[in-house]
Amino acid sequence: MKIDEITQMGLPLPQPEKKEGAESRELDFQKILGDAKAKLNDAMQGPDPTPSDKEAGLQVSPTTSLHPVHFLLGLQDMDLIRSQGLQATENTLEMLEAYQRAMADPEASLKKIDPLVQSLSREVGNITILSGKLSPSDPLQRILTELGIICSVEIEKFNRGEYI
Repeated sequence: MKIDEITQMGLPLPQPEKKEGAESRELDFQKILGDAKAKLNDAMQGPDPTPSDKEAGLQVSPTTSLHPVHFLLGLQDMDLIRSQGLQATENTLEMLEAYQRAMADPEASLKKIDPLVQSLSREVGNITILSGKLSPSDPLQRILTELGIICSVEIEKFNRGEYI
């Protein structure tokens, strides 16, 4: 249906509200933008640290650049996720070392190695979830991603039968 047909049918078309001029709209936008910046600065500064935080050296300056994920989860939750990420990294590396030793053992059958590969696959799932929760600028996120890729490639090689 063409626009001309719609206007000939007699349907009322919504008319934009007319304001004083383009300058007033621009000023409104500038005001809104300024308010948003002020709110962002307030959120970045946060409340004044408590005395115990000052003693621990946990001060956040207004110039500190935080990823938006930090605001959603909170700094304590991010520390918990990073801790879990480090633990998952250690567990995965230990599993990879056990897998390496099992593959190097000529007496180990592939049926005996399969449970190790399955647990490694579950650990890759955990790593992927934790990696998604970290900010892209976090070095641990890059480590988790690379470790997940390495494990996934090794699991796929095992499942395809490259080691028969």
